[in-house]
Amino acid sequence: MRRRFLVLLGTGLALYVPALSVAVGRRPLLKDIHVYTAAGWIAALVLVVVFGDRRRLRATVRELETFDADDMLWLRRYPRPQGPLQRGARR
Repeated sequence: MRRRFLVLLGTGLALYVPALSVAVGRRPLLKDIHVYTAAGWIAALVLVVVFGDRRRLRATVRELETFDADDMLWLRRYPRPQGPLQRGARR
């Protein structure tokens, strides 16, 4: 799984950054590698959801979606100063 992610990261960067794309030179091949690796990644995730331990998968999702005491402590320790505008507002 890690290798697939690194392949996606490398090919994605080479496709996104023009200087890297020129340095590699074989853009269509990189695009094919990127697309097929992404398809394999998605297939692996679907297999985990279909055939994996759903109870543990739900527990992991629940843990990722909730803030526990350590998260709240970290958020309180590093306050983010607000500017003259509210978060997300533009001039």
